[in-house]
Amino acid sequence: MNQLTTLSGLLERHSGVDGRHSTAIAGLKVVRLSAPTLPAEVMYEPSLCVVAQGAKHVVFGREGYRYDAAKGQVPFCV
Repeated sequence: MNQLTTLSGLLERHSGVDGRHSTAIAGLKVVRLSAPTLPAEVMYEPSLCVVAQGAKHVVFGREGYRYDAAKGQVPFCV
């Protein structure tokens, strides 16, 4: 079993269903989304995001980035 599979299993135990889930560690949240979501304009505080499965697209102005568990960050244009 590789490390991402182990991490995915641990995260699933703490989430179970889609949504944002608190943990015993203050400020640490586990977010699970099983399907793509509509784009949303949001501003996050500086944070660390770990993508254990699937992918996340982030757009800032006209620059976009795709994050996924296998490749890390890959820039793209919008």
